Amino acid sequence: LVSIVESGVPSHSLVMCGPTGMDVDSGRVAPAERPAGDVVPSSIGNSKAFEINIRNQYNKLYLSRLQALTPLALLAGSRKWPAVASEHVHASLSELRVRGPGSVGIAAGCVCKKLAKKKSVLDGLDNFEPLPQLVQHDDCYASEEDEVALEDASFRVALGKSGEFWTNFTAGMIVAVHAKVDYTGRFQILDVCLPGYTAPSPQIAGPGRRLLALVSGLQPGRGMATPQALLALQQFVTGMKEGQRDVAASITQIIVAGGTQMETDDEDLGEGSLDQADKFLAALATSVPVVIMPGATDSATNQSLPQAPLGSVCLPYSAQAGAKAVSNPCAMEVAGCKVLGSSGQPVSSVLQFTNLERPVDALRTCLEARLMAPTAPTELAIAPHVEDPMVIMDNHVPRVMFSGNHPTFQTDQREDVVFVCVPAFHQRPAVVLVDLDTLSAEEVVMQV
Repeated sequence: LVSIVESGVPSHSLVMCGPTGMDVDSGRVAPAERPAGDVVPSSIGNSKAFEINIRNQYNKLYLSRLQALTPLALLAGSRKWPAVASEHVHASLSELRVRGPGSVGIAAGCVCKKLAKKKSVLDGLDNFEPLPQLVQHDDCYASEEDEVALEDASFRVALGKSGEFWTNFTAGMIVAVHAKVDYTGRFQILDVCLPGYTAPSPQIAGPGRRLLALVSGLQPGRGMATPQALLALQQFVTGMKEGQRDVAASITQIIVAGGTQMETDDEDLGEGSLDQADKFLAALATSVPVVIMPGATDSATNQSLPQAPLGSVCLPYSAQAGAKAVSNPCAMEVAGCKVLGSSGQPVSSVLQFTNLERPVDALRTCLEARLMAPTAPTELAIAPHVEDPMVIMDNHVPRVMFSGNHPTFQTDQREDVVFVCVPAFHQRPAVVLVDLDTLSAEEVVMQV
C-alpha cells in the first residue's frame, strides 16, 4: 500500500492478467416492426471476475496483464520498426541490457510512474505536519516532472523524467519500446508504441437500418433531467414523436451506460430518483430491448470494477418489463455487431493521469492499450484478481466502443471501429444513435 500511495505503482515486480465483464443474457424479442437485435453473450471475461479471494495480491493481476499483452506489444513494435525487428526483438528487458552499451533492440514492459503532482498521505508525517490537502478529482496529475520506469517480470529500468514523451501514457500500460543501451547501462528510449488492435471483419448488412441507442446519466430530478426531457426521450424512442417514427422503428437496442441514480447525500432523494428511473426504463422496455449498466453514482452495487449488474430488487419495474441488467464494463453483440463499453470511470481516470484533452481520445487510447481500465488498480478500485479482468483480447475487440457520463457528445472512427462518448442526460438531454452498418454516430437532443 505504501508504494501504491507514493508512486502509483507497486515497488515489487509486477504480476499480470486478462479481460472481464459479466455474461449478458439474450435480449428480449424485438417487435416485428423493428430489426432483430438480440443481445448475444460475449463478455470480456466471465463471471469469475466477481469471485474475490482476499489472499490474492495485485502483483498477480499485473503479471497476468504483462503475460497477456507483451506478445501483442512486441508484435506491434515489430511492425512499427521492421528494420530493428529483423534481428533484435527481446523477450525481456534484462536480455536487451546484457547485450551491453550501444545495443539497440525492441522490448516490452509495464509503464511505472511516480507522479510529481500527486500528494502522498505520508508526506509530512516525519515532522508531525498536517496531512496534505488532496487534489480534486477533476485536476490533471500528469506532469513532465513525473519519474518513469519500465518493468517486466524480472527487471525494472529507470527512465528518468517523463518530459513530453510519456505524458500520454498511464502507469499500468504495457508498451513496446525501441531502445538503445548507453555506455552507463541506461536505456535511451527512441520510440514507444501500444499493443494496438485489428478491427473485426465488417458484418453483412441486414435488411433495413439498424440503430443502437446509447444514453447515460439519467439521474431523474437532477439538472436537465426534468420530467419533460424524460418524456421527450420516451416519445422519441417509442415512436410517438411526429417525423421520427422511422428512426424509432430502426432502434435495435438501448444501452443505458450507468448513472441511473441521482448523485446526492440525501438517501431518500437518491432512492426516489432510482425509483423514477426504474419506472421510466420500464416504459422504454415495453417497446424496445433495454440493457442497463451500473455506474459511479449507482449505490446499489459495488463501486470497484467490474461493477456487478444492478439487481431486480433495485429495478423491479424494469426487470418485470424485460430490461436486462449487465455489468460495467460490458461486452455484447447487438444484431451481430460487437459492442464494448463502460459507464465512464476508466476514461475519466485516463484523462486525469495523462495530457489527453478529449474523452474520445482517451477512449481510443484504452483500446490501443488493450485495457478497459489502464489506471486500475493504482487509481481505479479493482479487486486483486489472479487474472486481470480489464484486458481486451482479440476476440473482444469491438466495432462499437462507448463510454458514458461525459459532458458532451464526441465520436471518432478509426480502422472500422467507432468510438462514442455519450453525454450525461442530466447535463445534456440527448441520445446517441449508432448505425451498426455504416458505424456513423449522431446525437439527437431532446427539445423540451
